[in-house]
Amino acid sequence: MDTVKKAVGDKVCIMGNVDPINVLLQSGPEAVYAESRRIMEIGKQNGGYIFSSGEMIPRAVPEENMISFLKAGRKYGMY
Repeated sequence: MDTVKKAVGDKVCIMGNVDPINVLLQSGPEAVYAESRRIMEIGKQNGGYIFSSGEMIPRAVPEENMISFLKAGRKYGMY
């Protein structure tokens, strides 16, 4: 996210990049929350960012991880 944001700045809108497998599916709720926050803090610099997963969200993602993902989005996604 950091590389892309530096390359495109505020010229285009970018979306996503919370890893659906390594983070959402295989990490714990605290790691999901922390990574979601980290991605949002980078993405929302100078605007033009939509918070989402890197692509699809696997069905097997634990409910606790999805709750953490949504909580982080609600807390840090507004700018």
